[in-house]
Amino acid sequence: MTKSTSATPSSSSSAPSSGAPLPGSVLLEPLVLVGLFGLLLNDHVLKAEAAGTPWTLLTGKLSDVCGLFFFPFLVYAGLELVGLRRRIPATDGRLAGTIVVVVATVFAATNLSDLAGDAWAWSLGALQWPAHAAMAALGDMPSPPIRRVAHVVDPTDLLALPATLGLWWKLRRRR
Repeated sequence: MTKSTSATPSSSSSAPSSGAPLPGSVLLEPLVLVGLFGLLLNDHVLKAEAAGTPWTLLTGKLSDVCGLFFFPFLVYAGLELVGLRRRIPATDGRLAGTIVVVVATVFAATNLSDLAGDAWAWSLGALQWPAHAAMAALGDMPSPPIRRVAHVVDPTDLLALPATLGLWWKLRRRR
């Protein structure tokens, strides 16, 4: 005799039963994806096309706005994924406010201080190194050294700071 199986969905679906969003799902919000796409398109296509033209100023500021909009969401999603965000209700604006303040402070420091800017450039280079090393290994090449990424200390970049408020605005709308 064979067991029959039911076609009804099981209770062990990937979504939480409370209807709460999955950890990290904030990165799939359409506006957040637009910010990420804008950052990637600008940094990997538009900046190269605009090099040496008056458009360089615009592509530089576009990177700042898109990055400052996207990065707080990335930090928030990271906190959710490692379980730290569960301790604070998603409707509590304090977490979003803290993330916004930290991101804005780091961004301001890297654009006002040569030392902070240099530390930022080396840190990003170190974060990119695993991908560069993996590509080298796939190409049967020696592993590259960690390299400093290009970074210019530019106080006018602080004009983009209001873009960090995207996370706070989004979470406030959830309430």
